[in-house]
Amino acid sequence: THDPTIANYSDQVVNIKDGQIAANHFAQEKVLWGNNK
Repeated sequence: THDPTIANYSDQVVNIKDGQIAANHFAQEKVLWGNNK
């Protein structure tokens, strides 16, 4: 089944996961930079 609605939902979920990973990455970098100061 290639329901456009389901496909669109899957894309949104992937984008949300990517966004969370990016946010976590930036948060970790902030912690690392904070520890280096």
